Amino acid sequence: MPALRTADVLVLVGYLLLLIATGIVLALRARRRAANARTTTSTSPAREYFLASRSMPTWAVALSILATAQSAATFLGAPQQGASGDLRYLLGNLGVILAALVTCLVFLPTYYRHNLQTPYQLLELAFGPGTRRLASAWYLLGRLMASGARVYIGAVPFCLALTGEVTPHGLLIAVAAFMLFGALFTIASGARGAIWTDVVQVAVYLGALAVITLVVLNRLPGTTLEALHSALDRPANAPLIILGPLTDSADLWRTFTPLTAITGVALLNLAFFAMDQDLTQRLLACKSAAHATRSLLFSAVAVTLPVVAGFVTLGLLLSSYFRQLDPSLINPAAAPIADDRLLVLFALAHSPAGVAGLMLAGVLAAGPAGINSSLNAMASSFITDLYRPLRPRTTDAQAVRAGRVAILVIGLLMAGFAALCVLWHRAGNLSIIDFAMSVMIYAYAGLAGVFLAAVAFRKLPPLAGLIALPAGTLTVILLGTVSVPAPTPTGHAPLAWPWQLVGGTLVAFAVCAIARVASNRTPNTQAKSQP
Repeated sequence: MPALRTADVLVLVGYLLLLIATGIVLALRARRRAANARTTTSTSPAREYFLASRSMPTWAVALSILATAQSAATFLGAPQQGASGDLRYLLGNLGVILAALVTCLVFLPTYYRHNLQTPYQLLELAFGPGTRRLASAWYLLGRLMASGARVYIGAVPFCLALTGEVTPHGLLIAVAAFMLFGALFTIASGARGAIWTDVVQVAVYLGALAVITLVVLNRLPGTTLEALHSALDRPANAPLIILGPLTDSADLWRTFTPLTAITGVALLNLAFFAMDQDLTQRLLACKSAAHATRSLLFSAVAVTLPVVAGFVTLGLLLSSYFRQLDPSLINPAAAPIADDRLLVLFALAHSPAGVAGLMLAGVLAAGPAGINSSLNAMASSFITDLYRPLRPRTTDAQAVRAGRVAILVIGLLMAGFAALCVLWHRAGNLSIIDFAMSVMIYAYAGLAGVFLAAVAFRKLPPLAGLIALPAGTLTVILLGTVSVPAPTPTGHAPLAWPWQLVGGTLVAFAVCAIARVASNRTPNTQAKSQP
């Protein structure tokens, strides 16, 4: 694979310098705000560092939500889905919208009414402090896995671009560099800096999407409409599937069907929006629940939908390009393309100088460089839900210092999991999108079950949450071993991750419901036994 050209290196270095300059400016402003917070009673250094004093503008939070929700998996995986000709991935947007509506109607008003800093404080109101601490630890474990996978996915194209191949040694070097940069950046900037950095990241990777799409269209013969028609004109054995029939829902091995979109995919996004501090922290940085609602709905409907469609369309165009103009890579009569290297290959070998650098800047913006938001959110949850309850006399200044130490430790653990993903992804033989999403369900199943129970029942026995969280995760692990009939050489395939998430959530919720019924019956029994 061709190496980076001088213009590509200059573009990439320019992006990194922009990021560093942004970090310096934000760090200086954060220091001034922290100093002001110490001299006023309206806010506190910890509230400023972890929640930006709930003063962030709606539009900035909306873009930060997009940057947090999407990653290098979207940048590389969505074009892979489009290139395969199976566009059922777009059905997932139904789940995004449904989850956003439930979050805005049910969870955000509750969080702001109780003035919560993390969603796990809601579980303390329903179950007690034990469930709050366990849920926070569950989130930290799940976010370590999900963000570690994001770092690993972002490291892959850098290895391809710099060395021409993906090797474990090259991946480890890239992961270490990404995590060191992300941890230092996060320590300096805090939540406010993370959100403003997300805005810069969105501009970079959307700019990369637009430029690469225009280059592909320019390289394809004919007009734009002809190019799109050519992209949609699939071979007979490689049909374009946009939504798929409702009968697809009976295929339990399919990830994206009409039924999984409104069940498992919606649950995944609900957990992300309302139960994962990584994104909930952004929503809690708004001035009010109404502002947070506008941010989430604008991001989910007006921004996310066209962005995802844009990446999928880019995949279609790339498949058309390689079929027509570069048959050395792909046999035009072959089955649908499902190669996550198409975008990287096009940028390196078939684009003008500078485009590859912009593509790598986009991957970096969508993935590894975006982990600063995850690190800050994880540190916020650790300090608020685990550290301060055990050390109630901790001052705000001490909490901020402890949060910065937590960022370093979490960064090291995240880098370790990113390294493990090298083996995990290859062994599972999953697409980038499926791999990134399936990693998240282990923690989300238990969290979704106990949060839904907390909203439904309001008060539950303390032991219920402590049992339900691991029960949901264990269910996902067990369902991951289940095989279902599928049109494969062996005649079967693993149960799709949306159904695994649904099963784990139902089990966790059922544990809470049974405990609630049992607790309601116990006093009555005691009352009847008294003379």
